[in-house]
Amino acid sequence: MWKNQIFYAPFDYGQYTDSDGKIHSVTDEYSLQTFNETQLSYSYRSVTINPLTNATYLAGDTVTNARYNGYHIVIKLLAFIPSFTAFGIFGVLLWKFGRRVPHEKDVYAGRLKKRPRDRNKVKFNKFRGIAAMVRAFRLKPKVDDNRPSLVSYEMKSENNAEHSQDTVS
Repeated sequence: MWKNQIFYAPFDYGQYTDSDGKIHSVTDEYSLQTFNETQLSYSYRSVTINPLTNATYLAGDTVTNARYNGYHIVIKLLAFIPSFTAFGIFGVLLWKFGRRVPHEKDVYAGRLKKRPRDRNKVKFNKFRGIAAMVRAFRLKPKVDDNRPSLVSYEMKSENNAEHSQDTVS
């Protein structure tokens, strides 16, 4: 986030910078809890020897590829100028070319006229879809004498067609 980049200070995060601007992170808990800002600097940690490891404090620290240049806050805030400029230009364009007020000659004020809804087109939904499927198959309900409470559908097949011809003759 921008706030992390603008208000960043290495000491607040247990870090320090070398002469090239590379960021070093302190990994020693004792140093983080007891040392002050001068003891968490490259000049101190590169020459002072840690009595526990018999090496410089710099040897135990992690180096990152990122660089910190320590620019003043005013210079960092200059990064917002393009954003504010774009926002201002957007506002001016909306004010100048934005929505027009309708009048007698142009009732819709440059907007497209809403098309009338075609009543013949039926939008698909679950209930209309089932009814359309029943109509498409042209199923005719046949009440079975054995079960008067249930409705059954009879599909015409060859067996049913022969059976119906026998009953007619």
